[in-house]
Amino acid sequence: FNQKDELVLGNKSSIPIMAVHMADNYTIFSYKFGENKPLKINSTYTIPWAPPKLPFLVHDCKRIKENYFIFPLMSSGIGKFYEYFQKKIDMPLDDKSDKAGWLLYNSQDNTCNEIKIDEYADIFHIADIKHIYGNLYKIYAPFVYNFPIWMSGKGDLIIRLKECIIDIEQKKVIQTIDTGLKMDFIHTLGNELIGSCLDDKPAIIKYNMVTKDHVKLNLPGDIVREIIPYEDYLLYFSHASNNSSLYIVNITNGDVINKIEVPHRLPGFHTTLFD
Repeated sequence: FNQKDELVLGNKSSIPIMAVHMADNYTIFSYKFGENKPLKINSTYTIPWAPPKLPFLVHDCKRIKENYFIFPLMSSGIGKFYEYFQKKIDMPLDDKSDKAGWLLYNSQDNTCNEIKIDEYADIFHIADIKHIYGNLYKIYAPFVYNFPIWMSGKGDLIIRLKECIIDIEQKKVIQTIDTGLKMDFIHTLGNELIGSCLDDKPAIIKYNMVTKDHVKLNLPGDIVREIIPYEDYLLYFSHASNNSSLYIVNITNGDVINKIEVPHRLPGFHTTLFD
């Protein structure tokens, strides 16, 4: 950006490849639908997971111990070809291809285990993972419902932030708690989860993982997806019908610090912030 806050041409990134999400600061993963073993770590190590039913996406990964990685498993898969070829649906997504859950990968033993939840939902993102004690971990994740219907433009997304407690030794879910909060694109700041409400007008929810309290903060702008907390600020792209802007606002009250016009993009356009 120049001194007038106008976007000017930058340089190509020196980073040769970027994952959708990273397991940690040094580890990427990839998922190629249709392959017998679709998951790889750092584009090199093939994870020995070959399920009979492949999820439509595997979109996130977190390292929870030195040798353990965990991936969210969504329920939607490719399968409803009859309805697709009859033009009853816009994409051949089967929203009940398999139960939702988690894929636990032990890189030391090179073994995988699926930990299933007894419901159909699409889990794209892992917001945070906390070690409780022993072999118990709590996963914070948005559970998405109605995804195939929403993709066809025939309904709204239903999103609930849930807390899922798993035992990584017993390979089972101990408890799933529904917070009742609609939030996604979640970032962790201290004890708080900060995520977008995905409403028509931008807003965030701050959820305290210790006290279970939450507050909603409305923000200036138009349609917004991801909102990134950074020090005392919130950064996000806002999209109107014919223009887009980068907003920088106060994290406490939403007051505008700066607003920078950027080339127009449709809602959903977001980025990665490197400090």
